[in-house]
Amino acid sequence: MMKKLNVIFPVLVLAIIGMFFTTAIKAEEESVDSSSKSGVSLGLLGGVIYNSVSMADSSDTAIDTSGKAEFAGGITVEIPLPAKLGLELDMLYIKHQFSRNEVGGFTSTASSGALQFPLLLRAHFIPFLNPGLGLYYGRTVTSWSISGDSVNSSTTNYGKDDFGFVIAVGTAIPVGSTINIVADLRYTRSLNNLGSGTENSLRFSQIQFFAGLRFDL
Repeated sequence: MMKKLNVIFPVLVLAIIGMFFTTAIKAEEESVDSSSKSGVSLGLLGGVIYNSVSMADSSDTAIDTSGKAEFAGGITVEIPLPAKLGLELDMLYIKHQFSRNEVGGFTSTASSGALQFPLLLRAHFIPFLNPGLGLYYGRTVTSWSISGDSVNSSTTNYGKDDFGFVIAVGTAIPVGSTINIVADLRYTRSLNNLGSGTENSLRFSQIQFFAGLRFDL
């Protein structure tokens, strides 16, 4: 029995010492990794947008329109600022699409693809809640196409440049040391007339919902 104890006891001591040093080294590595993080985050987003349209003719008479839902997605990057703030810049591919309701029950649908670049100031005062406010610039990258009951398929010269404001409420849930699941609800509104070059005025507002992953660098 004493021989067994004489063998087991040193083994246990060595095991405890080994566990101690392993834990200490791991804690030191995690501390170094944490301190080496830049605070910059990069993410991938996908989601759905709903287009709502304000349209009027040359005499400023409202035109009956209805919005459409479309998919959207892109990339996002956020840079940390003092006072628990962050500066976020996104590049999103979206689709502008709406229907124009004509007299007699006919409808025509206008659509185009666009890149949208929102710039938001994010606040991180409340855990898991990241409100944001900012501006966006949009650029149409595909031709405006018109199709429907009363028209043959064609293109139109609606404007290519768009800008407006963005209001957002987001959340980020960590699922690892550097990975977060994110979700964001946004409202955007055009501040300029996309109907430039035509006899109609055209402005968009959108409700956007995005979800995705964000990686801390």
